[in-house]
Amino acid sequence: MRFFSGALLVLLAVWLAGCSPQPGGARYPEDARGALWPFWPTQMRFHPLTRLVKEAGAGVWVIEARVEFRDAEGAMSKAIGELVIQLEDGASPRGSASAVQTWNQDLRDLAVNRAQFDEVIRTYLFRLEVDASKFPQQPALGAYFVGSNGRELKATVEIRQ
Repeated sequence: MRFFSGALLVLLAVWLAGCSPQPGGARYPEDARGALWPFWPTQMRFHPLTRLVKEAGAGVWVIEARVEFRDAEGAMSKAIGELVIQLEDGASPRGSASAVQTWNQDLRDLAVNRAQFDEVIRTYLFRLEVDASKFPQQPALGAYFVGSNGRELKATVEIRQ
């Protein structure tokens, strides 16, 4: 009887600690750093609303780059990691495009992540000021993302003028 009482107490302690097994044997971590987190982005693209605009008052050209992430189920998601966006010359042969201008975005910084995320369209909006003297005839954007889970994603788009 003493063994049964001790075993019952151990089971109760495990249950109260939240260590009970999950259905299917998988236990998802409490935060997004765990490898089993099912909502890591697996796809990235520039949303069709990405465009070049001229700021009326300042006369400055700005690329409104909208970056969209999707998880393995195809649902739009947020992302945690490092994002590099590059303005490239689309007239260059594929694979040889060199960066005209580069912007780094640290989406590991939650304040930056929240500030850049557009809840309505569910994309990240980056307003990138462009050096007009270096602007190529056929502008294109390239995005390179390294998630905090180590996954690398790439996307490209030609910019409408």
